[in-house]
Amino acid sequence: MNVIDLLITTLTTAYKYPVFLQGTFSGDDYPDNFFTYFVNESPDRQHYDDKADSWTWDITVIYYTKDAALLSTMPKQSREALQAVGFIPQGKGRNTFSDDPNFTGWATEFLFLDKN
Repeated sequence: MNVIDLLITTLTTAYKYPVFLQGTFSGDDYPDNFFTYFVNESPDRQHYDDKADSWTWDITVIYYTKDAALLSTMPKQSREALQAVGFIPQGKGRNTFSDDPNFTGWATEFLFLDKN
């Protein structure tokens, strides 16, 4: 399973919320709760025989919700779920805005060390 599939499967299995690539949601009706992700970069980490054989994925995961009270629990829960499958959280995250004024969000950066 590739890194993005692992991220999506982990979040959808644990929380039943949809997961979208940031900026690709097409529609007027957002779900009440959902995640987005964005790959910031995925540089080579290590080389063997003049070929890359591992990479460091830097991924931002954002949880959006209409219920601001969920921001006190969901970011920690989703961080722990992703950490359990190998994602490395880079801190606890930060508030982020939404284009829709009915939503608020929490963004967390993760690293994932991917070995061929």
